[in-house]
Amino acid sequence: MKRRVIRILVSNLQGRESKLRERFLDPISGIMGWTPQALDFAGAYMALLHSELEASLEEMTRHTMTNARNQSERWAPHPVLVNCVSFFQSEVSIRLSGVELCPSRMVLEADRAVLVDAWDRLGVRQYFENRIKANHGVGLQYFERLLHPLGVVISPKTFKRVEGRGIREIARLGGGKQTELTEFVVFRGSAVHAGTSNFADNIRNENPASLRGRGLASVDLISSLGKLLARHAW
Repeated sequence: MKRRVIRILVSNLQGRESKLRERFLDPISGIMGWTPQALDFAGAYMALLHSELEASLEEMTRHTMTNARNQSERWAPHPVLVNCVSFFQSEVSIRLSGVELCPSRMVLEADRAVLVDAWDRLGVRQYFENRIKANHGVGLQYFERLLHPLGVVISPKTFKRVEGRGIREIARLGGGKQTELTEFVVFRGSAVHAGTSNFADNIRNENPASLRGRGLASVDLISSLGKLLARHAW
């Protein structure tokens, strides 16, 4: 598996944002206030872009782990896969009162065959696939839940929780657009779950241009994550 799969995911996401913007935000770019139709268009842009962001995050996570498995089989134990198996073992130990299902980290780092076997045969791959399928958002907590077990630091403070379970840092996502993403997610939540009146209240100080800016910042954050994974976790 080559790094270009990440670039393709990023390119596809950028293309989808552009099409959603043209379809839903451009027609209301000149509004003087939030009419019911404008609210519908803004809500559609945010809800659909949120789905695209979520799918891109999940696919990047999946491809990173698959690549780590393949690299481990062909060359040497990959640190992402070692982290994944170690995290799985820590979960087993917590839930089953200290049961040791997987080999120690020292063994995993030394023997690629043992590492790949643990991933394939001890339920680790399915465990992480289930985590991806159970993901339902792109808020920072979802980034952390998917990526911290791999060793990709989203929040240094919360990463300490998994670091204390033997997970080692591989890469760190810099700050910058997390606030924009958080606010975008909040607005999207009100658009989908809170009803038109609450959505209107939440975005009364926004306009189509500012919503576009938040959407683009969120796409840029996913793009930055993709570059980080391709550079440091591949």
